Amino acid sequence: MQPHALLCLANNTCVKKTFESQRDRFQKLYRKKAYVHHFTSEGLEASRFDEAIGSLSDLIRMYDDLEASPEHEEPPPRMEVL
Repeated sequence: MQPHALLCLANNTCVKKTFESQRDRFQKLYRKKAYVHHFTSEGLEASRFDEAIGSLSDLIRMYDDLEASPEHEEPPPRMEVL
């Protein structure tokens, strides 16, 4: 058993590449309609796929805006570890 635990949550723009990769792989499968029938036969509407890709694209655009902002140049203050 550990006497201490540490949890760190960070919002970092370096995850943008991961989201872009995920979006690209999803779009390749969706263009081929791969696995779509599995989800639609269980009651998921096909329009939800378009909403999901739109949300992911919006998130990527937000990260682009963050990277381009002048505030991004200055690193945030460091957390003090006790």
